[in-house]
Amino acid sequence: PYPRGYDARWKQMGRAAQKNFEAALESASVGLFQIMGFHWRALGYESVRHFYSAMADSEGAQLDAVVRFIEANGLAGALRACRKNDPDSCRGFVKRYNGAGYAKNKYHIKFARAL
Repeated sequence: PYPRGYDARWKQMGRAAQKNFEAALESASVGLFQIMGFHWRALGYESVRHFYSAMADSEGAQLDAVVRFIEANGLAGALRACRKNDPDSCRGFVKRYNGAGYAKNKYHIKFARAL
């Protein structure tokens, strides 16, 4: 189960890291854009540790990572189709970025408002 509070999440991550450090890093999302660690290879990082190091380096490095993610996953067209305050125009991008639970979490609505 996914713990609710950050203290419990850090404890869970610590237990996972004791078993397999790299796998623990791959299992978590990181940065402003919450990119999962397991994407490190597809995004062109040398290792999951290098990915985390880049994410800790700067917000600019995090922006670079999300651009890499968009390019690696062919999401540029879906992102360009998004229009401010038009959640339906953002469904294609948000579904592919956040996964099938996007509608339940209203990510397409939140994303359209944030444009």
